[in-house]
Parts: sequence; structure tokens; C-alpha cells
Amino acid sequence: MYNEFLLYVRLGSASVDSSFFESTNKGEGIQSLKSDFIKVTNSQFIKTPDAVELIGVKKGIISGNIFKDTYDDAIDLNDSKSIKIENNFISDVLDRGIEVGNENFGSSLNILVKNNIIEKCNEGIVFKEGSMGLVINNTLYNNNIGLSCVELVSGTGGSLVVLENTIFSQSVFQDINIDQASIVETAYLLSDQEVLDGDNNIYGNPLFIDETSGHFMLTKFLPCIDKGNPLR
Repeated sequence: MYNEFLLYVRLGSASVDSSFFESTNKGEGIQSLKSDFIKVTNSQFIKTPDAVELIGVKKGIISGNIFKDTYDDAIDLNDSKSIKIENNFISDVLDRGIEVGNENFGSSLNILVKNNIIEKCNEGIVFKEGSMGLVINNTLYNNNIGLSCVELVSGTGGSLVVLENTIFSQSVFQDINIDQASIVETAYLLSDQEVLDGDNNIYGNPLFIDETSGHFMLTKFLPCIDKGNPLR
């Protein structure tokens, strides 16, 4: 039923820290099925499709990792709850940087996506099939689509995302894709491509120090300095 993987966890808990995974863009990386708690931190995943895939996981943390050069998703959640995805760098992903969804297992709920840099992916972040989460303080650069919130499988229901304090820069097609079944509540966003719907959004150049070299530090002239949601 499942692809070959580098590490498999089932019906348990696991913590992976400061590790290096490299594949040949075949199989999968870390896959966990019906586990209580999974923590993946400070690790690198190179050419590893579905580098971290959680299916039926009750709680987890994916933080401080680097994901690069994969033909599939970097992070893939299905039927998982209370997962924190934060402070990761995701680059050059052929499909989705972060996919939060169902895949016939069930919706993923209470997902926090925070402080991630996601660049050069087909889609940066995707919520689908009745999934719900909070997306804050992220940078999405040069993705075909920055964020999608959709119902891809009819009858599974639209998704709901609260999206704040996030920068969209150089999206190839569009910053945000929402279908009629889904809702994205937007505020305190910056885009250099379009005026986004929502409160306190800004259209302008984010003024990164050197985004072409992967340095997304912000200059002191950043137009959204001190203009984010103070409660976040």
C-alpha cells in the first residue's frame, strides 16, 4: 500500500533530531502511521519525496528542518491533528511544500504553519478536503501558487485557513487560490504581485536582503515593519 521509506513509525511515538536524509527522489522519507506523537527537528532532507508524511498522528512538531530538491511534497499530513510546522526552509519542490489534507484517511485539523520560508515550489502550502489551520509569519517566494485552500475530492468538504502576517513574493501564477467550498480569512499580508483581499494588507516590494541567494532577511526599509497583527 505504501512506498518504500527511509524510516517508518507505526502505533508509537518517535523523535528525530539533527539527522541527514538523502534519497534519489524515489520512495519516501519518514512515514508515521497512527502514532501518538512525532517530532522531527533540525534535520535535512535532500531529494526525498514526502520527506515527512504523517497519517493518523495525534500530535507532532516539525521544526527547524531543511527540505530541498524533491519531486513530491516536502511535508504531507493526512488525518493528523495538532501538528506544529514551524521554522523550516523548503526549496525546489516539484509538488507542494506543505500539504495538509485527507487522501481518503480523514481531514487534518488544528494545524499551525508558522515562520517557514517556502520557495520555488509548484504550490507552497495546500489545505484540502476539510482541513483547518492557522498560517502565520511565513515567507512564500517564487512559488507557482503561494497558498491553496481547496476541495479536490468531491464530497470531502472545503477547507478553512486563517492566514496572517505572511509575505507573498514573485508568485508565478497567483498568491492565493481558493475554491467555492473553502474559506481563507486574510489579514496583515504583503504581496508584490497583487492587492490581496482582507484587512491591513499591503501591496509592495518586501525588500529582502538577497532573495536570489536564499537570504530572506528583511532590510530596515521593509514596508510592513510594525504593521503586522500585534496579537500574533
